[in-house]
Parts: sequence; structure tokens; C-alpha cells
Amino acid sequence: SPDALTADGTRRANAACSTLTTRLSPAVSTANVPGIDVSNWQYKDKPAVDWSDVGTTSNKFVISKATEIFANSDGSIGYYLDPTLQTTVAGARANGMYAGAYAFVNPGVLTPQAQADYFANAYNSLGGPLLPPVLDLENSGGLTPTELVAWAHAFLDELQTKTGRTPMIYSGPCFWAQSMDNDTSFTSYPLWVAHYDSAPPAAPLTQPLAFGGWEHWTLWQYTSKGTTTGITGNVDQDRAVDTTTLQSLVRSFADVPATGPNANPFSASIDRLSQAGVIEGYPDGTFRPGLDVSRQAFAAFLARILDLTGDTSCAPGQSTFPDVPDDSPFCAAIGALVTSGVIEGYDDGGFHPGAPISRQAIAAFLQRTDVLLAAGDAAGAGAGTGAGGESTGGGAGGTGTATGTVTGSVVGDSGTGDIEPTCPTPRPFNDITEQFCGAIAFLADNGITEGYPDGGFHPTAPTTRQATAAFLDRFTTLEGLEL
Repeated sequence: SPDALTADGTRRANAACSTLTTRLSPAVSTANVPGIDVSNWQYKDKPAVDWSDVGTTSNKFVISKATEIFANSDGSIGYYLDPTLQTTVAGARANGMYAGAYAFVNPGVLTPQAQADYFANAYNSLGGPLLPPVLDLENSGGLTPTELVAWAHAFLDELQTKTGRTPMIYSGPCFWAQSMDNDTSFTSYPLWVAHYDSAPPAAPLTQPLAFGGWEHWTLWQYTSKGTTTGITGNVDQDRAVDTTTLQSLVRSFADVPATGPNANPFSASIDRLSQAGVIEGYPDGTFRPGLDVSRQAFAAFLARILDLTGDTSCAPGQSTFPDVPDDSPFCAAIGALVTSGVIEGYDDGGFHPGAPISRQAIAAFLQRTDVLLAAGDAAGAGAGTGAGGESTGGGAGGTGTATGTVTGSVVGDSGTGDIEPTCPTPRPFNDITEQFCGAIAFLADNGITEGYPDGGFHPTAPTTRQATAAFLDRFTTLEGLEL
């Protein structure tokens, strides 16, 4: 931990035990991704951390201390929530770095469930995307190895239940060998190993010592005496195995599990779009995948993908529709997409911004966007991003099933240029009308949708947040768009 409350502000380096002789894979390589971990220690009595400067370095991830529960000298219990947690996570995200959080634990103080719950509340408040929650285990609390093993399992079980994430374990070879009796029952959790070179950081180790049955490290903290632009004084420095490993660790929402019996088949799409800032979650750290998406929220998502930059609201009197107020955070995004020929209103002259967007309307909007991209007109098509607010504009009470899993191959930019494509024979689905048939066929032909097992597309059904994420993820892949 960068600073247990009783420590001097440096991590208690876990020196290698002489009984450990093998090494964890892989060896240091140019594929490794640099990162740092921090706490209030990096802010205390120092100039403010400049996260924009940190973002200019090679560091790609930042993990912050979140919580610690400890016993005071008078026997009372202290609850510590790092006051810089939110600032660190927001600063990392705003400057292109992945963020995470850890709990420094003191076994023997309260129950493992109580410590896990306190950490889970702090972790969930951060929302996604996040690296896994980390158990920082480097203090036995006076427990025997058998007791500590049971304590750690109870903590991890509770943390996984409360966050919906598989936690990561931070520890070092000597501590694990001595205090955990080198127990090998934790290898299902990714390992963040703490193992320092004898003279860091001039000659870092090529591989940390193996322990606890792990064969591979996921993250490796190799010094507490590093430096980086934007932070005054020493900082812990880490490396991830490679970019793919780092990205695979980043998950976004507690209610979108990627594995297990309740795994969401759209979790990868949801993660990709949330990490790119296209679609957001709720303040409680959830995504609420079954809620319906409103027409105005979909306009915001699409405007972000097309990088239509500018103000979120409209200048007075500039709204495209009478039912979209000038000061609506969606006004400029809707206007930009109307100008681009991507979206249309209703015969009554309105846009119906808060109404759930139907699956056939999404098909039409995406097919017209394909035409726009094929013509090379996306850049400068209009002002406005529609940023913010889609969480509250997502509609209420939606529980509809998302689009079926796609098994067809995804091809390159279709670029048909056909603004109103004709309806093929036979039609791809048995329940679609002539008006939207061509657009829906465009989705089906390009692997963006398969429809439902009953052979239908359910064109007028509202589109859920998870289905919207799947449609947009597959569409951006088809078009080769970088998010």
C-alpha cells in the first residue's frame, strides 16, 4: 500500500524469501504497459497533482487507494476513505488513462465482510470503466496462516458479490510465503505482484519471484521510488503485461457481468462504448441494460461517434423541433444529425425526444449514417455533441430483450450510397414493413443484427440500452470508426 495510516508513506516492499526460487512469467519486455499507483500521500503537503501532465507520459493506468479500516489505540474503529480517490480517478480518465482502486486491509479488525463492504461502496461510487477492485494484502493482523487464508477468501467472496467483479490481489512473495504459508488456493484471481529490485529503479528485475501457485503476473509493482511528470516526489511504478491484458481487465458496470451464470452477452460492446465515452452509466455504478433508450439519447450517442463537436445546447431560437427546447443538452446533437440527413422528425413537426427509440428507427438512422460516411461528409456536418444527460433520458421501465447474438461475419465499409435502399426479396424478417425494410436489411446483411428466434425483427419494439450498445458497437466496427 502506498500509505497505510501507520506507515511513513512508502510501500512496505516485500523482499524475496530465500525459499522461493522460480520466477513468474513473462519476463520484462517492450510490450509491458507502464502505470502508477497513488494515494493521498502524493497530494499531502505537496503541489497539486497535475493529471494533464501525467497524461503526457507513457503511463496508461492509475490505481488509487480507496479505503482502510483500522483499530485506534483506544480500541475504537477508524474508517478511512482516501480524500483524493475521486480526484485521481477523474483526472486519470480525463487524460486517457485507465483507473482503478484498492483497499488496504487490516485483518482482525471487524469482519472481512465489513471491510469488503466499505471498500465496495467506495469502488461502486466511481462508476465505470474501472480496473478490478484490488485487495491489498500485506498485513497479517496477527492471524495465523490458516486464519488469514480464510479471512482473505471471505473478503474476496464478499467483494465480488458486492461489485460484480472478479477482484485482483496485490501482495508480494515474502509476505505470501511467510504469512499465507504459500497457499495456492487464490490463483483464480489476477495477481498484482509487489517485488522490488535491490536498487530500484536503475536495474529492475526481469521477472518477479513466483509464489502462491501463480505462474503469471498481471500487474507488477517494481519500485516505490519512481518519478513521473505531474507528481512531486516519489511514486510507485507498475507495469501491465501488455495492452491486451490491461484492456481485458477494464470493466465498466456492476450489473453487466462478463462471466458466470448471469453473464451479459453484450458486455464487451457495453464496455467498449463506455470506455470511449459514447454511452454512460448511472451515478450508482450501474448501467441498467434493460432500460429503454430515448430518441434524444440515441442522437447523443450517434453524435459522439461522429465526433460532432460543439455546444450541447442550442442558441436561442435555433432548435430544429418545437418539442426540443433550446437549452436541452440534446438540442445541438439532434440539430447536427438532422442537418446531416441522418434523423427525421414526425409528421406533427415534432421529434418526440423522450419517446423510446424503436428498433426500426435505429436501423434507419444507422443506414443513413452509412450513406453519410460513404460520401465523406461526417466531418463538419454540424455542430453539437449532445454530451451528457443520456442516463436520465434513457426511458423508464424498459425490460425488452436485446437483439440476438450475431454470428455472421463483419465486413468492411459498405458505403452503399443508397439513401433509401430497396427491400430485398425475400425479406430478411417476417414482420417488417416496406418503409423500413431496406434499412433493416442493411443491418442484417452486414452482421449488425440477427433478429429474434421467432424469425422477426420486432421493428416497433423499444430498444434497450444493451441492444443499442450492441448495434452501435457492430456498426462502428463495420465502418472502421475509431472511438
